[in-house]
Order: sequence, then structure tokens, then C-alpha cells
Amino acid sequence: MKPLHVRLSIFALVFFFGAFCYTLIGEKIAFGEEPSPASNTETSKTVAFKDESGCFKCHSQLSGKAQVMEGTWAIDTHHNAGVSCVGCHGGNPDPSITMANWKSAHVDMKDAKGTVQKFIGKASRKDQVQWCASCHENPEKMETYTLSKEPVVGISAEFLGSGHGRALFKEGNDKSASCVDCHGGHGAMKGSQVTSLTHVKNVANMCGSCHSNESYITPSLEKKGKSYEDHTAAYMQSVHANSIYIKNAVGAPSCNGCHSNHGDHLPEVSSIKEACNTCHGAVAASFHAGPHEAAYAANNMPGCISCHGSPNGHAIADWGHDKVGAHDGAQCTNCHNANAPEQPAYLVNASQLLNEFNLISLTVGDLKTEDDSIRFATQQGFYAGILYKAAPIESKADSLKLASFFFRKAKYNLKLDTKQDTLTAIKLAPAVLGYASPSKLAELKTLEDTLNTMAEITDYAQGVRRYYANLRALGSASKANIWLTSLEKTYNDGIEFVEAREKKGDYVKPEKAFLEEFGTKANEAGTLHHVVRSTILEEKLSEALALRDSTANLIAKREAEEKSRTRVFIVVGVIVGALIISLGATVSNLRTR
Repeated sequence: MKPLHVRLSIFALVFFFGAFCYTLIGEKIAFGEEPSPASNTETSKTVAFKDESGCFKCHSQLSGKAQVMEGTWAIDTHHNAGVSCVGCHGGNPDPSITMANWKSAHVDMKDAKGTVQKFIGKASRKDQVQWCASCHENPEKMETYTLSKEPVVGISAEFLGSGHGRALFKEGNDKSASCVDCHGGHGAMKGSQVTSLTHVKNVANMCGSCHSNESYITPSLEKKGKSYEDHTAAYMQSVHANSIYIKNAVGAPSCNGCHSNHGDHLPEVSSIKEACNTCHGAVAASFHAGPHEAAYAANNMPGCISCHGSPNGHAIADWGHDKVGAHDGAQCTNCHNANAPEQPAYLVNASQLLNEFNLISLTVGDLKTEDDSIRFATQQGFYAGILYKAAPIESKADSLKLASFFFRKAKYNLKLDTKQDTLTAIKLAPAVLGYASPSKLAELKTLEDTLNTMAEITDYAQGVRRYYANLRALGSASKANIWLTSLEKTYNDGIEFVEAREKKGDYVKPEKAFLEEFGTKANEAGTLHHVVRSTILEEKLSEALALRDSTANLIAKREAEEKSRTRVFIVVGVIVGALIISLGATVSNLRTR
């Protein structure tokens, strides 16, 4: 028989091995396998088929477009709300009509009020709008059939103002989509049903059946001078599509989420360019407060999608702080380039030139027209003052032309408040020419030469100003990138840390609350990257950075405590093991005596 201490050692080893195995498989043994998604789904309800007339009896036996299958009609939302075939098409609902006398079903009939109801076999795309709106914009009918809680007021007007409606009614494009194309005819379902054409996961495919069909859509685009683009393919690469199809976030927008159900844009905004604001309000507010809104408008840029998406706005990219800054791949460098303009050989003292050139940043005032400014310039002796600076100016008319050059507001944005401002601005003419070397001035043979030289100098000054502005902007963007990336990393590290401790069963409720506050502050700062040189961004960043340091310290403290506990467990385990072995040896020695 084996000594007692050997048996105790074997027992301790078996106990340890059992505990180890339990940590691996004990949870599954105790709680069983996680139920599969299929076992948690609701069982589909079978809708009892109703046939109030003889229409289905015949049409279910036909083939082609006239066929209506039982399964299709049974799931139709109109059918299940009590709308019969004649409710839409008109005709004779007598159930005794058969294939032999089918023509007696396709006739005009009077309703209960004596009103003649025309039989409509198949409504054209134009007729569908009035046909569908006759119920969907009628509160009494909608309540009668319980199709919806409320009528859709203005649905036909919204459609008529849309691209589809204009093409159909104004441009004569009979292929343009109407009600049935998007909702289906027989078999129409509510958008909440997963098999409905208008369910959020099916909308892109439904719209793409036309808009991604190059041969179908190209003829109508060419009439408008547009070229074909596969918008559906672009959308499927977007962050919105990723949210819907990968993350199952069905609240994210599909086509109608931005364009609206029946129009070109959502009714609460004036343009599709503003659709982003309906979901991203905080970001829109920071964009409005920053310098980009006015700059984009001045350059006819479409706002959000200029940075966030493809030119047509469908491939909206997932946005991260890596897009902000001056590094490769940053969006800021698309507009802000740090390329200094090439200086003409005859120009000197660029800083002084800029100081004087900045005098033209004025606004409109007493002098309302260009002629007013020229007359005032003449009265102030402008001709005599500039004559010695530019040899080709030989007459008063030449001087006035030169003055006119400075008052082309559309080109130079020269706007004046007072007469004194005008005089000061006019004095810039000889001042600007003063930056041309004598040899350059000697080359000026005509008034056009003089004007071109002045334009070159002023363009150079504007270029240098843009260069320094870009440097400042990119510098601020790079700092924002470093700060925001640091916030994001610390927050993600904190979440990972807390989740790992939760799995171990640790109490981390205070840490989760702290991280939630930190995440809110980091997000507030992150949405302000549109205004990287603003006081509000600095304030939000300072708040978030303070929490970042506290978060990092919290994680470090918890990790140190965990390492300390681990060391204690190891030491205790070694001591307990030694005691067991020692006890076993002692008992064994006593028995052998």
C-alpha cells in the first residue's frame, strides 16, 4: 500500500485537474448550449385566405401577368385589411361568374351610393398615383380598412414633386417608377415585414432594380446630360449599409432614409444635401459654427459628402479620427495643401507686401458702384499719383482703366465701407507696382502689360496668404488628430479592461459608470473636428483629456491590484501545497514506527 503522503499528493493533483477541466467545460455542463437564433424566432402566422368575389377563382387559373397566386394574394396587406379586388379595380364581384362568362365581370358598376365605379383592368403608372391616393389620403377609407393609423397627407403631391413624378408627368417618361413598382401590386406588404419590398433590408435592392440596371436607366439619364453610376453598389460599400446588413442596426438609413419614401429629400429639410442633419444634429451644429460651411458654399461644394462620401453621396465612408490631420489619407489635405506659390523673380519682401495687401479686406459702404469709386479716385488726384509708377499709363483714361481694375469685385472681392477706405485701396495700385523691379517696370509697354503685372503680384500675395492659412489649419488638424486618437484609444482600452473583468465576475460597476462619462466627453470633442481652431473644441478636449488621464490611472491601478492578488494566490498555493506534503510525510513516518 502506498504511503499516506503519496496518496494525499495524488488526491491534490486529481482535485486540481478536475477544477481546471471545470473552468473549461463547466459552464456548458451547468447551463447548456446557447440557444440558436432560429429557436428564438417567432413562428410565422398563417393568414386565412379570403375570396370575396369570383375574381380570384378565374385569375388563379390564368398565366402570365394576369395570374394572381393564392400565396401572393393571401399575404397582401390590402387583402387582409378587407379591400377586395373590386375595391381597386372595380367591376362585377358576383362569385357565380366563371371563365365561361368572364366578360360580365369586367364592367362598370354602381356602388351603394349610386356612383358609377369604372372598371380598371390595369392602371397605368400615371393612374396609379391618383388610384392609390384616393384611399391613402382619405381618412375615412383608411379608418374603414384599418390600413394605417393615419392617412398619408400629401403623398401624391410629394411624389409629383419628386424626380420620379417629374419624369412621369412632365417629361413623358412612362418607364419612371410609380406606386406599384416600389410597393408591388398583389402581394404588397407593410415595410415592417421582412419580406416586404420596402423593408429596410430590401429597399436598396428594390431601388437598384432600376437604378443599377444600366441599359434601363441610361436613356433617361442621357436626356438630362448625366452619365450612369451604380448607386446601389456604392451604397453597399457605405457605413450605413454596413450598419444594416452586418450589425443588424435597422435604424440606419437605406435609400429612403435620405431621399424620403415618395420624394427626392426628407420633408423636414429643403435639400438632399441637408439630409445628414436629421440624424447627425450635433455634427451639423459644429459644422455650422466652423469655417467650412461658408467655404463650401462659396465653392459650390455639397457639404458633408465632400469629406465623408463619394461625389454622389452614396458610398459614405466610416469616419475615424485618422481622417483628420495632415498625414497621408487625411481628408483635410484634399483642400488644405501646404504648397507655397512660386514667387516671380522680380518680387521682393513678401511679408511687407502681405501687410499692405491686407488693406483690401473691407466691406461695402458709401460708394455703391464702380463708377462712384472711379470718380472719387479722379477727384483725389489718382492719375497724378500713379503716373510715375507705370510708364505705359499715358492718359487720364488709362488711369481710370487701372482704377477699374481694382474695383472688379467679382475677381478681387474688393468691397469698401467709406470714402477713406476707397482712397486707401486706390493707393495700393502704386504700392503693388512698387514690388516690381525697375527692369520689370521698364518692360511695360501697354496698359494691358501693367494690368497683367499687377494681377500677377496680387495673385501671388493671395497665394501666400492661403499658404500660411493652410499651414495653420493643417497644424491644428494634426494636433486634433493626436488628441482625438489618444482619447479613442484610452476609451477602447478601458472598455476592453472592464469587459475582461466582467467575464471573471469582478465588480466593475463604478468603472463602467466612469467610462460612460469619459466616452460622452470624448464623443463631444470628436464631433467638433469640423472646428479644429475653435475655443469650444479646446474646452471639450481639455475636459476629455483630464478624464483620459484618470481612466489610464484607473486601469493601471486595477491591473496592479490584480497582479498583487495573483502573487498572493501563488504564494498561498505554494504554502498550502507544502503543508499538505509535509503533513503527509509526517503521518507516514508515524505509521512506520
